[in-house]
Amino acid sequence: TNHRFHRNNPLPPPMIRGNYESLSDRCFVGDGFRTKAVIGKPQNWDWVNESSNLRPKWGYVSTQPGSVLRISVNSTASSGAADHPVLVQLAYLRSYAHMGKAAVKCESGCNCDESVLNGYQQAHTSLLNLHAIYVSQSEHCIISIKVLEETDVPDGEHKVKLAAVIVSEEAGQ
Repeated sequence: TNHRFHRNNPLPPPMIRGNYESLSDRCFVGDGFRTKAVIGKPQNWDWVNESSNLRPKWGYVSTQPGSVLRISVNSTASSGAADHPVLVQLAYLRSYAHMGKAAVKCESGCNCDESVLNGYQQAHTSLLNLHAIYVSQSEHCIISIKVLEETDVPDGEHKVKLAAVIVSEEAGQ
C-alpha cells in the first residue's frame, strides 16, 4: 500500500502560499442564512420561496416600513490586519415593481457607515444584487436592515427581500 496518500495523513500545504481555509463561515445563503445569520424570528419579515419552478428563490421579505431584520456575522479577517475594515455584502432583490428601500447600519459589536439599499430599478428584470458595506472587525457584528417609508417605485410599495450575506476573508478596501 502506498502510505504517501493515506487518509490519516495531514493535508499538504496549499499550492498558493497562505491560502488556508476560513476559520469561520463566510457565506450564508438559503437555510444557512435563515438559521445561522439572521437573529431570531424577525417581526413582519417572512421566509419565503418566490420561485414557481424547481429552482428555489428563498429569502426574507417584508413590505412593512419600520420592520427590522438583524444579522450577526463574524467580521474578523484571517489576514490579521485587525485595524482594517472587512467587506460585508448583502444579497437583495432588485426589480421594476413593488420594491422599496432599506436602511443598513451596524447596530452593535462593529462600526460602519450607514447606507441605503434600493430594490427598485427601471429595467424589467428581477435579479439579486450585492449591497457592499465595510465593517470594523468583530466576532459578533450585528447589522440591522430597516424597511424605509421612502420609495422610488411608481406603485408606492415597500418590498425588501434579503437572500444572503457574504463576509470577505480579507481586510482592507
